[in-house]
Amino acid sequence: MTESRSLEAECRDLSREEILDKLRRARSENWELEEKLREYRRAVKANSELKTLMEVTQDLFELKKAQEALKKERDYFKNVLDNSADAIGIVDHKGRFIRWNTRAEELFGYSFQELKGKSAFELYADRDKLRDMLRELRANGYVRDYEIEIRRKDGRILPFGMSISFLRDNGAKIGSVCVARDLSQIKQVQEELRRTNERLEQLVQERTAELTRANKKLEETNTALNVLLEKKDENKRISEENMVFNAKQMVAPFLEKLRESGLDESQKVYIDIVRSNLEEIITPLFKDLSQRHGFTPTELQLVDLIKQGKETKEIAQLLGLSKRTIDTHRHNIRKKLGLLNKTVNLQAYLSSLDSSSATDSPLEPAS
Repeated sequence: MTESRSLEAECRDLSREEILDKLRRARSENWELEEKLREYRRAVKANSELKTLMEVTQDLFELKKAQEALKKERDYFKNVLDNSADAIGIVDHKGRFIRWNTRAEELFGYSFQELKGKSAFELYADRDKLRDMLRELRANGYVRDYEIEIRRKDGRILPFGMSISFLRDNGAKIGSVCVARDLSQIKQVQEELRRTNERLEQLVQERTAELTRANKKLEETNTALNVLLEKKDENKRISEENMVFNAKQMVAPFLEKLRESGLDESQKVYIDIVRSNLEEIITPLFKDLSQRHGFTPTELQLVDLIKQGKETKEIAQLLGLSKRTIDTHRHNIRKKLGLLNKTVNLQAYLSSLDSSSATDSPLEPAS
C-alpha cells in the first residue's frame, strides 16, 4: 500500500513521455520476468518428468535384479535337482508328472518326455503297498523312507525308500514332491550279511560239535588215564605188599635160621645188620599197608593172630578180651576189607594181603 502511494506520487511528478517510457521499461521487465517464469515452469516440469523417469528406471532396475535373483535361484534349484543322488519327481494334485530329474531317468529308465503328464501311480509294482502309502500320506501330509517296489522301464522290479511331501499354495494342495532312494545295494548287502551270519552260525555249530567230540574224546582219554593211574596205584600197592610179604616170608625166616646155625658173634652181628637194614627199607611200606585199611592197633593184632590160624577163643585168651569183643573186631575187619556178606575165608584173604600185627616186627616170620 505504501509503495502504491509512492508510485502514484512519483507519476504525478512525471510527464506523459516519461510515464510511457517508464511503462515500457516496466513491460519489458515484466516480459523478462514472465519469460523467466516460463523457463522456471519448464524446468519444474522437466524436473518432475526426470524424477518420474528416475523412479521408473529404479523400478526397472529392481525388477531386473529380482529377475536375475529368480533366475539364479531357478538355476540353483535345477542344478540341485539334476545332480541329486536320489531320484526326484514332482507331480501335480492328480499325481501327474511335471518334473523328473536326471537321477530318476537313470534309476527308472524313463526320460521325462516319456512320463510327462502321465500318472506316477503306474510305476508302483505293489498296489496294496501303494494304497497303504497314500493312506499314510493323506493322514500325515508326508511319508518318510517308505519301502516300496517300483517297476523299471525294462521290467525289473527294484526296492526303493520313498519320501513324499505335499506342495501347497495358500494352504491348497497343488501337488507333491517325491524323493526315491535305491535300496538295491542295501538289500544286497543285507542279504550277504544274512548269508554270512548263517555261515558263521553253521561254522559255530560245526565247531561246537567238534569241541563236543573233542571233549568227549578227552573225557574218554581222562577216564582211560584214571583207569591206568588206578591200575598203576594198584600195581604199586601189590608190589609193595609183595615186597613186604617176600621180605617177611622168604627172607626173614632164612636170616633167623642162619643166625641160629652156629654162627660166631661177628657173623651174628652181620646178620643183625642185614635184618636191621632190610627192616628199615620195608618199615614205611609196612606202615602204609597197616594204615591203608584204617585198622586200629587192636585190629592189627587180631589180623596177625587170624593169619596165624588162631581161633576166636584162643585170640580172646591171648588178648584178654571177651569172645563177643573178638567177634565185633572180626566183623569190623571184614567190613573194612569189603568182605561183609561174602563167603571169603578171612585167614586166606589176610594172608594174600600179607597184613601184619602192629606189635610184631615187619620181619618177624609168620607162624
